[in-house]
Amino acid sequence: MSKALPHILCPMAMESRAVRSLAQHLGWSVTTTGIGGEAVRRIVESTPPETPLILAGVAGALRPDLHAGSAYRISEVVTARGILTSPLASEGLRVTGADGVIATPDDKQALAERTGACLVDMESHDFAEAATEAGLRWAIYR
Repeated sequence: MSKALPHILCPMAMESRAVRSLAQHLGWSVTTTGIGGEAVRRIVESTPPETPLILAGVAGALRPDLHAGSAYRISEVVTARGILTSPLASEGLRVTGADGVIATPDDKQALAERTGACLVDMESHDFAEAATEAGLRWAIYR
């Protein structure tokens, strides 16, 4: 039995373009899902159970020491059910989700303090919940 290759999900086309060359070199596939949790959830729910999933793309920094243009491995995701841990990334940062833009420094600080997260995005929480519910192995890079 052959081992299933990872499948990368990117909410935006610009994110897919950024990872496509490396993914193709490794024999991995990439799908542009569309922005938001529902778009990502639809793809996750149709993924074969043996396929590892990776969510990749941009996120907003909640801490001033995180640098734009850097990639961060995510090990924990704050969801409505609590904190989910990636089965493929034992070390990394914590991300939380938001349904809208968290723009002001005060809003970012309050969200970081409330959740313990370093980053915020619009998909990771739904992705982690859907992948966990489906019994899939998953990881996130933002």
